[in-house]
Amino acid sequence: MTVGIYKLNVSSRLKSVKDFSISEKNKELIVDFIDYCFSEGLGEHRILKYITTLKYIALSLQVDFEDATERDIRGYVSSLERSDFSQWTKHDYKVVLKKFYRWLNDGEEPSLVKWINTSLKDKNRKLPEEMLTEDEVKLMIDAATNKRDKAIIALLWDIGARVGEIGNLRIKHLKFDDLGAVFSVDGKTGPRRVRAVWSVDFLKDWLEDHPGRNDPEAPLWFNFAKKREVLEPMRYDAIRMRLNKISEKAGINKKIHPHLFRHSRCTYMANYLTEAQMNAYFGWVQGSDMPSIYVHLSGRDIDDAILKANGVAEKDTAVVNIQQETESAKLDLSSIMESKIGKLVEAKIAELLGS
Repeated sequence: MTVGIYKLNVSSRLKSVKDFSISEKNKELIVDFIDYCFSEGLGEHRILKYITTLKYIALSLQVDFEDATERDIRGYVSSLERSDFSQWTKHDYKVVLKKFYRWLNDGEEPSLVKWINTSLKDKNRKLPEEMLTEDEVKLMIDAATNKRDKAIIALLWDIGARVGEIGNLRIKHLKFDDLGAVFSVDGKTGPRRVRAVWSVDFLKDWLEDHPGRNDPEAPLWFNFAKKREVLEPMRYDAIRMRLNKISEKAGINKKIHPHLFRHSRCTYMANYLTEAQMNAYFGWVQGSDMPSIYVHLSGRDIDDAILKANGVAEKDTAVVNIQQETESAKLDLSSIMESKIGKLVEAKIAELLGS
């Protein structure tokens, strides 16, 4: 098991299970469940979360998991809902509880937990105004004091990848081409290719200073330290703290965390990509409900209807298509101009050399 960007020691945490103030049977079940999660290929960060969550669930239940009744489970969920935990934390605890009992019941969800509702109310979802804007991202880049931080911020916004996917990047995962850059990232749904454009200049600036730029295995992001022979990858907490510090310096009054960049970029790109394209680009399985959530947040469907009703768009033409065509036209014009200028320069150089 590799450590990745999360400074976690799952083996150590599993060993600490024996010190939990819970029954021996529950300790054994937690360890067995974690072994199952590893066999399913789940990431270390999620597994660490499962260990901690199951510990607190067991402490609250005060009975062996196998002996718990629906009344016990309802009592636990009731106390959870009345707690001061955030809605997201409550949601996560309920998801883990259902997953654990599904595993305990040979893959079938038992009636014991089937009734538990894990959906989030609309009021608990992020509002568009809570998302980052491109202008705010630019302010953060301006406020950053080194090329590494500028490149991280730019890339988080540009490709909207999970922070684990970006944080684990090595030099070998980045390839530049005529259109920008391409990354090979490995996420929840497996490896995928991601195109970067907006962040390319910042990435190139950072690589100019990167001491390991000629080493394919060197981490793309590393901790700054004196006299370090081996480059140490930045961990999640280090990235999070840098983003917080930089956003404060930039005067952004929002709760900044790495995943907010993904939320914000998904909402932004929902104006331009189809749902199938969003699944492929952002690393969701085809058929996922996630694109529809971001389409809703972006207001794309509403804009389509309003513009068509007012004759701004053709009734059979989506706003997203108009936007895509406009952007494509800009790109085509830019490419043509660059090509023509390039040929003129080449011809002039050839003429001078010939003379």
